[in-house]
Amino acid sequence: MKIKFTLIVFVVSVFSFGTTYGQTEFIALTSSQLLKGLNNKDYLTSILSEDGFTLINKSKPPKSKSSKSKSGTFEYWEYKSMIFIDIISNPGKENYIIVRVHRDFSDLSERLIQTFPQKKGKEFNDQVDQIKVSNLTKETACTLSYSSQDENVGVDIWYDDPFYYFQYLNWKESVK
Repeated sequence: MKIKFTLIVFVVSVFSFGTTYGQTEFIALTSSQLLKGLNNKDYLTSILSEDGFTLINKSKPPKSKSSKSKSGTFEYWEYKSMIFIDIISNPGKENYIIVRVHRDFSDLSERLIQTFPQKKGKEFNDQVDQIKVSNLTKETACTLSYSSQDENVGVDIWYDDPFYYFQYLNWKESVK
């Protein structure tokens, strides 16, 4: 009986240690969250903090004498030297979020593509389902975008060894 118990404990410990040790860490970040964060930095800050990202640098460009509008901000976030996020905010203009994901986190890269909001309709095809990060290079970069009311939103995606790049941006339609 003692031998059976020891064997069971050993087998259970090997299986539990083996499955947890070999897994990569899970980052719950999605494109929808990043897109929402383009206009809501507080929301994005809370999401990144919850996922274990560290704020490395936060700065504002120097004010120019000719500029009377609010100046933009720059934030640089990092996750264990594997995922890097640059947030460039220019109120009333374009906002950018640039995400670099190391190739070892390809599941996150796939999720960022799959969670980009899709517009359904006759004129739209499901181009998101056609994109695989393993097929991307600088030459085969792709862009996903959509428009809503007076704002355009998009993401440029490419691979440059060893990182997948996701450049999210929004811009206002100019009223003519």
